Amino acid sequence: MTKQLNIKIANISVCLMLDDWFSHQVDAIYHRFASDKPAEYILQVNIVDDISQNRPYSPEIAIQDNRLMMTSEEFSGYMDMRKKEGEVDILPKWAPGALANFVKNLYSVLIFSDGGLMLHAAGVAKNGRAYIFFGPSESGKSTIAGVSGNYPVLTDELVAIRYLNGSFKAYGTPFWGEHTKAGEGISGSFEIGGLFKLIKNNQVYLKRLSYGQAIAEILTVPEFYDNLLSVEKLLNLCMDLARVTPCYELYFLPDSSFWRCIDEHIK
Repeated sequence: MTKQLNIKIANISVCLMLDDWFSHQVDAIYHRFASDKPAEYILQVNIVDDISQNRPYSPEIAIQDNRLMMTSEEFSGYMDMRKKEGEVDILPKWAPGALANFVKNLYSVLIFSDGGLMLHAAGVAKNGRAYIFFGPSESGKSTIAGVSGNYPVLTDELVAIRYLNGSFKAYGTPFWGEHTKAGEGISGSFEIGGLFKLIKNNQVYLKRLSYGQAIAEILTVPEFYDNLLSVEKLLNLCMDLARVTPCYELYFLPDSSFWRCIDEHIK
């Protein structure tokens, strides 16, 4: 028996067509992003014993004839960008995680195609605004999320950014780091209060980045596939985001003291 599960992330909706037994596992991951509105895209999900195509150990992603194709060791699928219909085959051994990876890659492309970005960053909502914290692996994104428990955490791994109605908005996602629980995240949108490059230190302070420095730092953050997406479009998006959003280096301790520093500098 097939069940439909509509999810909406960053205001883009996808209908997952699933076997009923599998839908309960998937719903546990995406329940905070469930939608009762008609979906823009339809994805048929198949659990199979074998994937006939080659399965490299790093994902291969390409667009050919308006068809986004993605293959890895755990899935093989496509999305027809014109018809907005697709299909993915997934091995049962890694089924929930494999589908999550396919959906993450799919949304990264859909959001970019629609004028937005998926950023490797943690996002925290405070007083109606989203504060976005980024940096390389082990820089402290999950730490920031963990010590911000009094405020809603959008994600500790991938924040969606879109330009809508004259301003950039940040969206939570269900895509989290390896050491955090699935099924977290916030589906709402927020005005962006600031972007913060994380630097661990024995003191807590902010250093404002210049426009050029901000562009350079933001360019390191997106989930981006340069073999199929426009680098020029990426640069323009980062330039626009840096122009309207304050960007800082945040020197911080592994506690919540950085919030007091942010409150003192950003009104």
